[in-house]
Amino acid sequence: KLPKIGEVKMRMSRPVPDGFLLKQIRVVKRASGYFVQLIYQLAVNIPASPIHGHPLGVDIGLDSYLATSDGELVKRPRFFNQLHGQLKSLQRRLKNKKKGSNFSR
Repeated sequence: KLPKIGEVKMRMSRPVPDGFLLKQIRVVKRASGYFVQLIYQLAVNIPASPIHGHPLGVDIGLDSYLATSDGELVKRPRFFNQLHGQLKSLQRRLKNKKKGSNFSR
């Protein structure tokens, strides 16, 4: 029985696992028909992983691209500026070529 829908016939494709609690039901309409997605919850205790290594804080800013809590500053990478001249010359060569010709590749 589903709210706003009422009684619904269903075929269980697999049994409900032991110890799981039903949390949510989603009714999905596909081209091949209606399907129901059942979302279960299981109470499992996951042990906390021990903290190891060196903690590091990272800040992304405007003056420097990256600043760490250790005082390291990383400059902003300038990929476009390095290749700008090459891009200009390639665009100048491309503007007069015909699309689909051997020379436009």
